[in-house]
Amino acid sequence: LEERWYALLYDPAISTIAMEAARQLHSDTVATIQGKALYSNAEEKLLSTVTSGSQPSLDTFQSLLQQHPDVFHPARTAKTLQCHWLLMKQYHLLPDQTVQPMPRGDHILNLSDIEDFMNDEDIG
Repeated sequence: LEERWYALLYDPAISTIAMEAARQLHSDTVATIQGKALYSNAEEKLLSTVTSGSQPSLDTFQSLLQQHPDVFHPARTAKTLQCHWLLMKQYHLLPDQTVQPMPRGDHILNLSDIEDFMNDEDIG
């Protein structure tokens, strides 16, 4: 694997062939690949300005894109921003969200506790 990366990066002949192949990719393929780029901290910081209690529309995210074209990756769309924001909300990653602490005192089940409750006959 290291040899392949080294060849792609530093071998002029292989690098030229790889770049030519990349240039010939269909624009939809390129857009799909670029759309999977990880979100930067700056992008997520801007997304987190949309509060978890709001019901943002696609226009909200389109406005963010238009106001901050220098921050968002060029392949981002209002729909991809909305989907990422929904994931951030689902996993309580927005700054206005709080995560409830685990209950104290009561015994919390773990996997081995659950296995102890199961009957072998129930599994088969």
